[in-house]
Amino acid sequence: MRKHSSETKKGVLPERGASDVYPDISAIFAVDDNASADQPVEKAEVPLKGERILTAPDGIRHLPKAEQKKMKAEAKKARRARSRKKAKTRAIIVLSVLLAVLIAALAIWLKIQDARKPVVAVSPATVQTLEKKYSANGVILTVLPTLAVLIDNDYDVHALAKSQNATVVTADGTKLTGTVSEIRETRPTEERFAWLTSALLGSIPEVPVYTVGTEVEDPEGLLKEGDMVTVDIVTDTAENALAIPSSSVFMDGPQPYVWIFHPFTKKLSRQDISVGLVTEEKTEVLRGLKKGAKVLSGSSVPSAELYDGVRVKTK
Repeated sequence: MRKHSSETKKGVLPERGASDVYPDISAIFAVDDNASADQPVEKAEVPLKGERILTAPDGIRHLPKAEQKKMKAEAKKARRARSRKKAKTRAIIVLSVLLAVLIAALAIWLKIQDARKPVVAVSPATVQTLEKKYSANGVILTVLPTLAVLIDNDYDVHALAKSQNATVVTADGTKLTGTVSEIRETRPTEERFAWLTSALLGSIPEVPVYTVGTEVEDPEGLLKEGDMVTVDIVTDTAENALAIPSSSVFMDGPQPYVWIFHPFTKKLSRQDISVGLVTEEKTEVLRGLKKGAKVLSGSSVPSAELYDGVRVKTK
């Protein structure tokens, strides 16, 4: 047995060779420079040899079972919350993509449907004064007070009456006003009317014709005997009439009707009406329509394409 040197003091480790290595055990103690000499030194918690360092999940093993159960439940709840959040995010992305696809498809479908819609013209019903006129060619005569208008059928002449207003238009476009003063049946073969009949009608008819005398205000003496003119005679008048274009009136047998355009839905609906005065351009509506209603112009779309509820585009 090896004996220690007498110089070795108690509590002092003997010197070793350079090859001898002593373990570092300074970490075992917690050294506090400010601690007093009488204060005990706390031992640091150092894992023993072969012992695994505890991770976060393993770090609750030293806790009571109730606390461990509670912490595991909270961890499980947190995992489920994260899983739900991810699932929700994925669902939102998928739904957003589907919605974008549906919107694009709807836009294409609407564009196709819009291209198929009939293009129509509409006009509002307005209140105005309507005048029905009879227009004919005339010639200045000496046998009548001022001017004669030749009419070659009974239907038109029955609409004429004395004192009706007339407008005479000369060849250069000058307009003169007057009134009907005389309506006379005339045999076109009479010598004095033969040239007039031939000039106005192009030939001498076999049936009677009518000459209509019109007194015209002509203070400047613009009208001369033999001058050819155009005369418009007002045969009927409607004051404050609710009027629509005559082309907007359709007929179903004896029943007149119109197609009303609804701006909000872009649809047409049929509406039966009752008419009053009818002119070449306008028709008076007595019942079935209100002021401001927009009606379809009959010449803007074929009748075969019209039905209740059809969607249209306006010009």
